[in-house]
Amino acid sequence: MRPGYFLLFESMLDSVLYARDRYLAEDGLVFPDRCNISLAAVGDTQKHSDRIAFWDNVYGFKMTCMKKAVIPEAVVEVLKPETVISEPAVIKTIDCGSVTVSELEFAVDFSLKITASTFCTVSRSNF
Repeated sequence: MRPGYFLLFESMLDSVLYARDRYLAEDGLVFPDRCNISLAAVGDTQKHSDRIAFWDNVYGFKMTCMKKAVIPEAVVEVLKPETVISEPAVIKTIDCGSVTVSELEFAVDFSLKITASTFCTVSRSNF
């Protein structure tokens, strides 16, 4: 099950929980029963340049104001293993059999152990 980016983006897990609460038999099970949300730092200057620095000169036009809109957008992509520059950190474990929608809004402190000396261009989820 991959309900939305980062499990929570687009509130798709909410739909799974609704179906669980409405249709699952009393002794029924939800699979997968647990989901982990993990983060890892990424250092991919080429992708960063292609996606962010691109807006500095778009066919001769300076469109740097677009960076503010592009940076927070979710991106689904396959990463090259050599661009992952930290150990992954599990920031949240969700029990799909019992979690409530209100528990899906959370804040958590975390730290990443950086394993390579390069620029950190983005953090990515891994679930």
